[in-house]
Amino acid sequence: MLNRWSATMYTCLMVALHVAGPGRVELTVGDHVRLDRVTDAGPERHGDLVSPGTTPLFLTEGVHLFRTTRDARVRLGDGAAVRTTAVVNPDNRS
Repeated sequence: MLNRWSATMYTCLMVALHVAGPGRVELTVGDHVRLDRVTDAGPERHGDLVSPGTTPLFLTEGVHLFRTTRDARVRLGDGAAVRTTAVVNPDNRS
């Protein structure tokens, strides 16, 4: 009897937050995500893992990235100068 392997494919959503000036945002995610800040040396971890649910964050100027396999929502605080970009399955090489 042949072994049958079950495969599951997850679609990854990569979100980039382009922050023009320090500001507060609320990030709502369905899974644990790691928020990175892009620097000249490469991505650097920004704080602890973000837990599922809504988390208030203070972001410094620059580009911040996170990946999630579920929906995400970014709510801007008053006066926050943030532009968001979302890319579905950034690792798709086909």
